[in-house]
Amino acid sequence: MQAKKNNSLRRAQLRLWFEAVKKINHPIISTYLRCSLLRGARRNELATLR
Repeated sequence: MQAKKNNSLRRAQLRLWFEAVKKINHPIISTYLRCSLLRGARRNELATLR
């Protein structure tokens, strides 16, 4: 039996997560992280966007 994954953000962590991501100086990385969390998209799916 596999162990349950525990790699998700809790509601209480979201505000702090977004604040930290906004502080990232690289606009592409910051945008990628926000989009991946909000949309649940995989890296390749986001890479195809224009």
